[in-house]
Amino acid sequence: PPDRPGPLLEWRLRTEIIAPVALNGPRAVDRPYATSLSLGLHAHWRALGGEAAAGADLVVAGPQTGLGEFMDRAHERLGAQDIDDAVLDGQVGNGIHPTLLASWARPMRLSPALTLRPFAELQWGAEDLARAGADVILGGAAQDALWLRDVPSGQLYQGIEGSTTGLSLVVGADWAAVGSSAWLPEDRGFAAEDERLRARAGVHWQVAPGTAFFYGAAWLSPEFVGQEEGQ
Repeated sequence: PPDRPGPLLEWRLRTEIIAPVALNGPRAVDRPYATSLSLGLHAHWRALGGEAAAGADLVVAGPQTGLGEFMDRAHERLGAQDIDDAVLDGQVGNGIHPTLLASWARPMRLSPALTLRPFAELQWGAEDLARAGADVILGGAAQDALWLRDVPSGQLYQGIEGSTTGLSLVVGADWAAVGSSAWLPEDRGFAAEDERLRARAGVHWQVAPGTAFFYGAAWLSPEFVGQEEGQ
């Protein structure tokens, strides 16, 4: 990254569907269906001996996104489980949530094929949280990439690819202190857990410059009071 914010900017366009366990009808203990569409701009630069990023997203939530109807039609055409009308009717309502995000990571190159990457992150808006954790990148490929972080899982992916082909294994975990969450509205009786844990692992395969594949899995701890297990 450059020495100051501005020269390297990331436009971020993303959608997210957060579904309850039961799509065929509301359960006594389950989270509400939630959808969002967001557009953001984030800067990346070097700071305090590491890599910093900061930016803002405009998060649009609720039925106005059209994502609930899209998922319902997709399930119908693919022969997947039907989404009960009561689930869609009970989804998190329309809203617009300006969201600020700042993060800092300190890549520590322990060997040519091993990098430890502790990080910290602050977010305010759609969800208010403070997060800290670390990732380990093992393998010769992707060691010199510019890494970005997937929002729900925390998985690292290459925003700017590294110059070396081959395989890299990435494992990581983090802890977060949570304030409020637009996806768990308190006025409807939901209470977000005060803490969250995530663990993840994935494999990056850099086939050639401009061609890469990734597969990974992540575990998330329960996010609301009463949630029976993680996911």
